[in-house]
Amino acid sequence: MWTLGLSYAVSTFARCLPISIIPTIALGRLGDPGLVSALYMGTSCLSLAAGIALPRLLPRIGLAGTLIACALLGISCWLTFLIPGLVSLFAGLTLYVLMVLFFENASNMAVLGLIPRRDHKAYESRRVMLAAPSYMLGPVIGTAMQDHGLVALVFASMAACTCLAPVLVAISAGTTERLARMRHPSHKGFALRNFLASARLRAAWILAIGRAMWCQMLFVYTPLLAVSLGVDLVQAGILISLSSGLLLGAPLWEGLTRKLGLRRFMALAYTICGLFACVAGFLAQHSFGLFAAAMFASAVSVSAIDSVANTPVLRAVRARDAARMIPVYNTFREAAQVFPAGAYAVLLIFFDLQYIFVATGLGLVGIAWFCRLLPRRA
Repeated sequence: MWTLGLSYAVSTFARCLPISIIPTIALGRLGDPGLVSALYMGTSCLSLAAGIALPRLLPRIGLAGTLIACALLGISCWLTFLIPGLVSLFAGLTLYVLMVLFFENASNMAVLGLIPRRDHKAYESRRVMLAAPSYMLGPVIGTAMQDHGLVALVFASMAACTCLAPVLVAISAGTTERLARMRHPSHKGFALRNFLASARLRAAWILAIGRAMWCQMLFVYTPLLAVSLGVDLVQAGILISLSSGLLLGAPLWEGLTRKLGLRRFMALAYTICGLFACVAGFLAQHSFGLFAAAMFASAVSVSAIDSVANTPVLRAVRARDAARMIPVYNTFREAAQVFPAGAYAVLLIFFDLQYIFVATGLGLVGIAWFCRLLPRRA
């Protein structure tokens, strides 16, 4: 269990190392922040399409093939970003997005194939805890290396991690033959239609979108709010770092989850998270300190949500259906970038920036209603 969790931490580190320097590379080549946003929007739409298409591919190549694809995508991304020009920029970002998508699918397929269903909750909380240092240190290390002119080394390190993570999965499986046998047969029917037919899968996807929306609100709109209020960006950075650091406490929620049950625990966590986000939005006009306190309280509830992580979808998917259903589920990250971004753009036409937090908070409270579709037991 721990080795498999470590493989996820390594793949997360591979994702986070270049995550803060890719936008600066794009800005340097495109010269316009608006074009950078359009580039990211385009790759998010491409990733959404890939998430719908992967159910036809992954059952054929199985977990072993998916892991090999992760490594190849990481190496290709490294080499592509070293080539100057706009074409290589789009190709490199596309390869990066596909690498992240393949790793997410491989991670969930490995859990369903290697971890007993009764242990999913315990594994997920430990996985999140192991990945926390990657989320916290990856962007810092990447930007520090960029400041020293070591951009090529950033991508080389990313590629090395994408090769190490599959090795750790193989070690967790025990034998490479076991990995090779984890090939899922193709089933008839369109995967998206089958996914939408399951109430529990729909609920898991919507809950994941809500969690991703909260992250977007924290990482994107908190610094923007600080700038609009004339507050030092360092304060926003401290808030973001402290909120991310709460992931280390994910296993501490296990006892409360067992006591309340998965359904009530998640409903309570989403509701409290949303309410504190709303309060943060209203307090922003009075004091950034009060806003930060409310956002940190909201982040505590998010750490409770993270302790459950992918348990709702893992409980709803059979191992033999993982290669078809998991890719559809993993589109939540891209959906949370595409759809809410449009809603936020419209909202900002009529309201101030602080109401992004109010709207997101109300959305999370509404999303808590879907927790009634989850299993009762953790």
